Amino acid sequence: PGFGYFADAYGLRELAIESGGRSPTPKQIHALIAMAQAEGANTLFVQPQFDPNSVKPIADAIGGTVASIDGLQFDVLSNYEEIAEKLEKSFIKEEN
Repeated sequence: PGFGYFADAYGLRELAIESGGRSPTPKQIHALIAMAQAEGANTLFVQPQFDPNSVKPIADAIGGTVASIDGLQFDVLSNYEEIAEKLEKSFIKEEN
């Protein structure tokens, strides 16, 4: 998880889908789906350095979407703006 400090600072929850570079097992996917549903998650964020296909089954199961955020972009300020916009969109969806 690359956004741990950010998540802690803003009361967000960050979970690793992949562990040790390995895709989740079916049992882990089922547990993640249950957790996402219990938390009311509607957007799953993935870094472009990781395979978004490991997140898609979870997003599909909860009726959510997958959004990419990159903590490694060179232009840090522009990157923060982009991340903030994507987070804002996910919160707006959550409220509706």
